[in-house]
Amino acid sequence: YHVPPTVNAGSDVLLCDGIQDVPLSATVQNAASVQWMTNGTGTFTPDAVTANATYSPSVSDSIAGGINLILTAYGTGSCGNAADTIHIGVGPTRIAHAGADFTQCADGAPILLNGSITGVSGGTWTTNGTGTFLPDATALNASYIPSAPDLLYPQLNFLLTTTGNMGCSAHSDTAVVTMQHPPTVAAGPDITTCNASSDLQLAGTYTGASGVVWSSSGTGNFVPNNTTQDAIYQPSAGDSLLQVVHLVLTTTGNQFCSAISDTMQLSFVNPLDPNFTIGSACVNALTQFTDASTSNGSSIIGWNWSFGNGNSGGGPQSSTTYGSAGQYAVSLTVFAQNGCSASTTQTVTVMSAPVADFFYSGDTYTEVDIPFTDQSTGGANAWHYDFGDGSGSLEQEPTHTYAQPGQYIIVLSVSNAAGCADSDSLLIAITENKVVPPKLPDAFSPNGDGVNDVFYVRGGPFKTMTVKIYNGWGEQVFTSDDPTFGWDGTHNGTPEINGVYVYSVVAEGTDGKNFNRSGNVTLVR
Repeated sequence: YHVPPTVNAGSDVLLCDGIQDVPLSATVQNAASVQWMTNGTGTFTPDAVTANATYSPSVSDSIAGGINLILTAYGTGSCGNAADTIHIGVGPTRIAHAGADFTQCADGAPILLNGSITGVSGGTWTTNGTGTFLPDATALNASYIPSAPDLLYPQLNFLLTTTGNMGCSAHSDTAVVTMQHPPTVAAGPDITTCNASSDLQLAGTYTGASGVVWSSSGTGNFVPNNTTQDAIYQPSAGDSLLQVVHLVLTTTGNQFCSAISDTMQLSFVNPLDPNFTIGSACVNALTQFTDASTSNGSSIIGWNWSFGNGNSGGGPQSSTTYGSAGQYAVSLTVFAQNGCSASTTQTVTVMSAPVADFFYSGDTYTEVDIPFTDQSTGGANAWHYDFGDGSGSLEQEPTHTYAQPGQYIIVLSVSNAAGCADSDSLLIAITENKVVPPKLPDAFSPNGDGVNDVFYVRGGPFKTMTVKIYNGWGEQVFTSDDPTFGWDGTHNGTPEINGVYVYSVVAEGTDGKNFNRSGNVTLVR
């Protein structure tokens, strides 16, 4: 008996790295012999009848994209043959070229890519940035729009990877784009000067460029030259006639970025407009002077005052005292930070202050018009009365009626045309407009505790009033004609003893009614 042969030619093979020898690994059983055959033009080593031979593909095999190898196992006796086939594929050429490395200004302009692919259908771009590929990442000549963070990177990497590799590994290539940060430049602050013959120190600064160059809309000179960032500018006579000159600082050596410029303005004008205000100018009183000057482009840093009375001062506010009335020429000189100065003079008229004085007349009762008479001197032209009860008057000689009894302080304030002012005050006692008969207490205690220490006659108002007090022996120990002056329990400076004392009161009210009262009062210490 003969066993039929079996054969396994092995696994298919894909050659991704070009033409190379393929070791064959066939498995054959119960065969009398084997035979390799190919539809290609390659060769078998050592020969085609060796099961584990090596196949060497030809160029034609590569061009064809692959060939089939057939292994036949021949049976013994009357057994038939067996065959198996494997495919040897030749992968495509895969070459990605991302383009040459280059440098670009990081000013946000699109980055133009120039990739190419050989052997396969296409490729795709990737990057370490966060921008956007236009029209998309598969366009070999895509434009890359950098994001804001991309502009801060020192370089961006663009990786081009092949696609359509037919099972083989992709090929990649990288283009490195170095991002040059754009230059910066600052010509410095504007300058205002009042002296066109003075040299001016410039303060230009720059970054990201190899140098700078100054230019002027005028005809002045830059010292030591116009390529020194902090050069000195010497204005010309023509510059002062122009009044305004523009100095432009431009970067040079910008490499892949465009030059940038910054402009400062040089003004040949005095920025100062001096002025001041005058407070009240009164004899023997402080007169305040306040600077009201303005400056355009340079701060005011100094003040000199001359007050016309031999005194001087400094600062934005100053004051002096004039000893006599009259007119005085006051001058102010102000100084700006750029060295300019300017002066102005005003005439101040100093006046003597008025002297306030007044009096009132008539009965000082409630609901009675009380007239006031002005006796002020010194040229007052404004009056203000404060009657002490919450009301007032601007009349020179008003009348006023008090609704409630009590004591009130009346203040008259007067002023003249210069604002000089003075005031005077009087105390007025207002009593209720009705007469109350004399009223006296039954006892009092002059012990110094502040309570009921004095024996007064209450009531009134009285035209006249007399009170007399006697001790138990009939001796008069106190008498008074003033209702506001009472007995404090002493006689000739010596305290009286505790006991009962006799008083008598004779009074005439303001309404003409007479009163005659007597009684006892007890003194208790």
